[in-house]
Amino acid sequence: MNATKPLVEHVIGTQYDDLSTTAITAAKTFFLDTLGVSIAGTAAPFAAQLRQTVNHWGASPEASVLGLDDQFPAANAALINGFHAHCQEFDCIHEAAIVHPLASIQSAVLAWCEAYTHRTGKLISGQQLILALCLGVDVSTSIGMAANNGLRFFIFSRLGPWLHRGVQGGFSCLAARGGGSDHLSFYDTLHTITVQWKTISHISG
Repeated sequence: MNATKPLVEHVIGTQYDDLSTTAITAAKTFFLDTLGVSIAGTAAPFAAQLRQTVNHWGASPEASVLGLDDQFPAANAALINGFHAHCQEFDCIHEAAIVHPLASIQSAVLAWCEAYTHRTGKLISGQQLILALCLGVDVSTSIGMAANNGLRFFIFSRLGPWLHRGVQGGFSCLAARGGGSDHLSFYDTLHTITVQWKTISHISG
């Protein structure tokens, strides 16, 4: 709780007006950059096979695959767009944290926003979107920079060492939703992050 509570307070307490002009400009720049690499990734090796596989997981047309006419349940669309964004290693990287933050964050946020509009008829504002992306990146890169163990690229719970860099995307996506796009309460955000902690603890256990 000592580490989680201030993280949640930061996510819930930050407003769009708290963002600097530099942060807003960077968010817009890397948002467009991630859109570009996501569209490029639709033609990458194994992209079509992934879409074909995911097509069997559910048929609710909640969110779009960028650059294509396909629609999937929100979680499935986020997975596909995230793969497209990162599969060619052209997406933006935070070198100090050693993480490609927006592949997962932006894909999850856009899918949730589209599903929210599909479900409620209400639109998410541009300011909410930018705030969500900034908070997600802030949490992701903070976790990365706080780590003091060596970099490894794979996670196999009992077959090899576990490292935060493969799972911090989950925390950052929750931060983006809780603070920016969905305005969850403190306790709802705390609960979702706690579930994420339990999930990765099980994976790494």
